[in-house]
Amino acid sequence: MKVFISADVEGINGMTEWCEATKGRPEYELFAQRQVKELAAISEGLHDSDPGIDILIKDGHETACNIVHEFLPEYTRLFRNTGRTPYIMMHGIDQGFDAAIFSGYHSGAGTSGSPLCHTMEPDSIVYMKINDELADEFLLNYYSALYNGVPVVMVTGDEALCQRVKKVDPAILTVAAHVGEGGGVFSCHPNITNRELRETAAKVFAQKSQCSLVLPSHFAMEIRFKDHQMAKRAAWYDGVRRIDDNTIVYENDDYFEVLKAYMFII
Repeated sequence: MKVFISADVEGINGMTEWCEATKGRPEYELFAQRQVKELAAISEGLHDSDPGIDILIKDGHETACNIVHEFLPEYTRLFRNTGRTPYIMMHGIDQGFDAAIFSGYHSGAGTSGSPLCHTMEPDSIVYMKINDELADEFLLNYYSALYNGVPVVMVTGDEALCQRVKKVDPAILTVAAHVGEGGGVFSCHPNITNRELRETAAKVFAQKSQCSLVLPSHFAMEIRFKDHQMAKRAAWYDGVRRIDDNTIVYENDDYFEVLKAYMFII
């Protein structure tokens, strides 16, 4: 089996402040270690189920230069930094993969499931919607996987995100690494989370055939910016409509065109 893992950090065990997710801050190193341990646990679970597993991990947080490969199993491959393509956190995904997993994901902008709720660009976006539904990074990248015919089989992150994932596709296996409340999170010991990650990852292949591959037939992407100047600039992209001072909409039947529009207007 060939599995694609998109790795973020805000949804890993115990993370609650932006300084913990910011490279160069002293608080960052502990959580960078937690991230790689969670990825190792998922990889080990996949390997338990299929010793011939081929795993590609996309470092998807901020600079995308966070993961230390030496701390992962040797049967993993890693893509660091950006591929400069519309897939962004999903760079490297293609039709050759059997399944996709999202690790360390978080609730999106406009929701309250995490003290670090945001969608893609926390400093510029108030919210993003797709087809009038609040869109988080899970949904954006879920559609990228389905666009390539790859089912998403497992998602890890805050509990509110896991509940949201189940509403999108009940067959996706989830592991809640913490529960957000106000400005903080409740979390169990990281070792307990890592054991659950390994055990859950070992089950994904048995679940894979039940996961959805159905994409919407049309996409309307709405983005509300914090700064009206961002909306004015975005409106120059072909097909973008400005519906008020701070909000734009882009529509297309082809999801890859939506991803391209996002890449160029942000």
